[in-house]
Amino acid sequence: MQKGLSTWKAILAIFLGIAILVFAQGTSGLVKLLPLPEGIANAIFSCLYVSFTYLLIKLLCNKVLHTTMADCRITKPKVNPYWIACAIILPVGVSAILLSTPGNLVNNHLTVGQILNVVVFALFVVGLGAGVVEEMVFRGVIMRALERRWGKPIAILVPSVIFGLVHAIGANMNMLDLLLLFVAGQVLVLCFHSLCTKVDRSGLVPLCMGFGML
Repeated sequence: MQKGLSTWKAILAIFLGIAILVFAQGTSGLVKLLPLPEGIANAIFSCLYVSFTYLLIKLLCNKVLHTTMADCRITKPKVNPYWIACAIILPVGVSAILLSTPGNLVNNHLTVGQILNVVVFALFVVGLGAGVVEEMVFRGVIMRALERRWGKPIAILVPSVIFGLVHAIGANMNMLDLLLLFVAGQVLVLCFHSLCTKVDRSGLVPLCMGFGML
């Protein structure tokens, strides 16, 4: 994205980024109307969700913002052993901490099929779908547009606010929930900005895929 990005283009990037997210999600969700097993439908939905969002963001970057995907830190995924290790160690560590705290394990009485559906939903819809799409939109296009127009402080703060407001729509959330969502978004912004610029210059998508899987 070129330096000196105008105010209206920065604002346009915000609205179009959110519109892309909503459109891609709604269009991809049509696959759930087909007579498919829940797990397969969720897997297809996630792949379509990511693909539609990627193509539309590429169009937004090229035709509207006149920049490249790479400038928004959105590049082709590549395998990095460091992030694979993180994706394994972090959830194992969190699980170990939870298991070491007082409490009782609850039998949820789920069948094998139901458990598989939960796993597929967590990996594909939450991890791949939301993990990649939301980071491409909020920490990719929107963050980069704000950074070019108003600098890093605004680029770090505002996407988290928008992230929280978008997730609050139609959700039964109180002020504490919104605050926690804002803090979570802020932590992701700081992590991605630091890691993309200092640790791993391979781009945003490889990082958010790893973190999304957590």
